[in-house]
Amino acid sequence: MQERFVARGRLRKIVENVGDKDASILEVGSGNGSFLRKAVTYYNSAAGVEPGITGDFTGSNIQIRKMAIDEKMALDKQYDAICAYMVVEHMNRPFEILKNLSGHLKENGKMFIEVPCSPSPDALRGMSLFEKEKLFNNVHLFHFSRKSIKEVADRLNMRLKALEVFRKYEFIPGFNVFSVYPGASRRGIFYKTIAALNLLVLYMRGTAGATVHEAVSNENEFADGYWIRFILEKRVMQ
Repeated sequence: MQERFVARGRLRKIVENVGDKDASILEVGSGNGSFLRKAVTYYNSAAGVEPGITGDFTGSNIQIRKMAIDEKMALDKQYDAICAYMVVEHMNRPFEILKNLSGHLKENGKMFIEVPCSPSPDALRGMSLFEKEKLFNNVHLFHFSRKSIKEVADRLNMRLKALEVFRKYEFIPGFNVFSVYPGASRRGIFYKTIAALNLLVLYMRGTAGATVHEAVSNENEFADGYWIRFILEKRVMQ
């Protein structure tokens, strides 16, 4: 259910910026294809690359190639939109990968990217050792900030069209839904109970068609599960 809710929100962002149903869409790091299945409910076709599948997959309107995600990816066409959701932070050379992908965009083509958000220095000083270890001792090789993403856009000579920090919706602010999961938090039973209520409301919102994410207004109040969503647009060559 969560995959469907998240895929729906991602598709909305793409449709808002690339509305042509014949647009060419590529997802880098397709996983089990949950986003691509949602994408073709609007677009006529969509493609993906994924290193973790056993072989290439071809359906009536979805094609996924088994391919390593690195700076040497050899893609066979230009795209209107390239998506990389929660992928870049796992890569050894994220800038080089984005540079390669930007070369496979049509003029005015766009990249839609989501990455983990680094805590500000003030937020980091207030975090417990448990939270710091959970944040940094994981499979993410890189974390990102507004500043670093703006620098990436400048180095790629791309237009930063949108940038927002977001998290899963909290009906009662301050009770993070991630704390419900085993090993996610050392919070007490009261905190986890309220967080479970937040999680229930989140799924009710998703079932009703509402967004399951909300913008973060104060990044200094950092919590687990803060992400950055941004859009890079290829500049028209003069």
